[in-house]
Amino acid sequence: MKLGAKQIATGADLGCTFMLRAAADTAARVEYAVDFVKNDARSSRKVFHVGVKALTAATPLSIARTHRFRDFTTRKHYAGKHTITILVNGVERASRVVALVQGARKK
Repeated sequence: MKLGAKQIATGADLGCTFMLRAAADTAARVEYAVDFVKNDARSSRKVFHVGVKALTAATPLSIARTHRFRDFTTRKHYAGKHTITILVNGVERASRVVALVQGARKK
């Protein structure tokens, strides 16, 4: 799993790429989770669905996603270390940390 940056500002987009390999031909539910830092320094996990992907033993599958760390009416982003986790069939497979720093907020 590779992240586009180790540190980003609020309001920025973060690219993420990862490869999936299977021992046998199968289908897998692929998701990624972000453990968002809350205003009281605790974290809260949100899971994002990527899709159900057909995996073959012969060919690894490359997946790329972009996550927006900009504020919405339903989610405000706070500075701190956010964890990005890849989930395959509900099982955590890889995690990386990105530091989010306060950027210029639009009013």
